Amino acid sequence: YSSWASNSINTVAGHPRFHVVSADNDQPDYYEVGYEEFYKSLAGDLWPGPANNTSFTDTSIPASKVYTGEALGKPVTDMKYENGIASFNFMGGIIDTPVAEEATEITSSSFVANWKAVEGADRYIVELYSITDAAEGEGDSKNLLKEDFLKCSSSNTEIKSGNFDNYMSVTGWNGSNIYSESGAVRVGSSNNPGTLTTPVMNARGNVAATFRAALYNTKDTGSKIKAEFLDKNQNILASTDFVPAANYTEVKLEGRIDGDFTLLFSTDGSTGKKRVKIDDVTVSTASSTTSDLTASIIKRKYGIKDYGNLYPGHGGILDRLDSVIMIAPVVYFYLLNVGIFK
Repeated sequence: YSSWASNSINTVAGHPRFHVVSADNDQPDYYEVGYEEFYKSLAGDLWPGPANNTSFTDTSIPASKVYTGEALGKPVTDMKYENGIASFNFMGGIIDTPVAEEATEITSSSFVANWKAVEGADRYIVELYSITDAAEGEGDSKNLLKEDFLKCSSSNTEIKSGNFDNYMSVTGWNGSNIYSESGAVRVGSSNNPGTLTTPVMNARGNVAATFRAALYNTKDTGSKIKAEFLDKNQNILASTDFVPAANYTEVKLEGRIDGDFTLLFSTDGSTGKKRVKIDDVTVSTASSTTSDLTASIIKRKYGIKDYGNLYPGHGGILDRLDSVIMIAPVVYFYLLNVGIFK
């Protein structure tokens, strides 16, 4: 018993011999919340429990994952407790992985993904990754940050200040009240909201950030996560608020950046709901407008990097005006049509 209790054989941080997973995904730290709050949390531990959580799979909340954050692939479904008898299906719902086929109807902004149908599947989970590193000044998408949090292999483990580099694949993260959650991070604790800041990045132009967000557990319904682009003086350049659901949902933030910046995540403690999980953070430059593409095509055509030296470091003066190039004629003819110009 003492070996199991103290985990004395395997003392590798984040790699326990066994891990108890609660049905309501609420596992507060005893020393953080105290006896009374910890004792209350035990009410939702048993499956299916008050929340009627009947599945423990790769995509459920909580999810069935190994200590490295990878999917276990051994679903437990249809959990029941009736007349003093507990029952469940183990591996009963596992099906084959679909085989991807060549994409069709490809355009500059979309495509149709194809795969062979899998017998017994009632839904498919599709993950897309499309980032191309381009030479500076080319105007194409460029990956600035990609963090999958796979090094956050333990569950309900607070990441202390000065220790973030041990949990992130990209160094330079920092924050407060941040927890490792089996391949994701939790922002906020049961008592306090949290903040998480990316490493410093640099860009000039349109930037897009995407991430996935989900509730930590069912008790956190109504929680809100805010994402903000901040310049080096902590001025807000762009922001978005999102109220996540039980399952992960992708969130996107776009803004115009001109120099060093960071992406800040924070939870709102005013509602009493403070905990949100986030995963798969990607930040990239975004040349999404026709004008940006037109300017890039011109530079490629003539083999130049900048439109002159009048505005050094910005690709030239024309790069600062590219967003206006294509829309200006439209605005002119609209104003002419309504009689502004005579």
